[in-house]
Amino acid sequence: MKLYILDVAMLEDPRDRIDWKEKMVDGRWERIVRYPSLEDRQTGAGAGLLLRYAFEREGIPFCGDSFYVGAHGKPYHNKLCFNISHSGRYVICVTGKEDVGCDIQKIKPAHPRIMNRFFTDSVRVYVLFADDLMIEECFISIWVLLESYLKIRDYFGKEKVV
Repeated sequence: MKLYILDVAMLEDPRDRIDWKEKMVDGRWERIVRYPSLEDRQTGAGAGLLLRYAFEREGIPFCGDSFYVGAHGKPYHNKLCFNISHSGRYVICVTGKEDVGCDIQKIKPAHPRIMNRFFTDSVRVYVLFADDLMIEECFISIWVLLESYLKIRDYFGKEKVV
């Protein structure tokens, strides 16, 4: 398994880079340049460019007709397992020989509705009784693990919560 990381804040505005269109899966560039915010355009372009870079590093041709979408909307490729996530100014991509999932999140306050819906009682207690300075880190750590797992639920054939 390999992990690739990109800080999208260093990217130019994709609207100024028509040459990126040919580096992305068909239709992606057109969607990206319609995003109203520069940050969203940078993130969208960063995900597309990082994915291409990962494929090149793995020695796999990057062509749009080799991609397809699974039952839960996760994109797949005929020759390489991968997953992408973004949060704030970072995009990550993980590749592997078997189905993989990844997630990245900015540290933010624990979200009670998310915990009530997706966390078991014992995990909620663990997060809520953490040291005041660690509640956000506990919440985000568990949420990232859960998101990563759920991204490969097609592979496992079921959905579980922590």
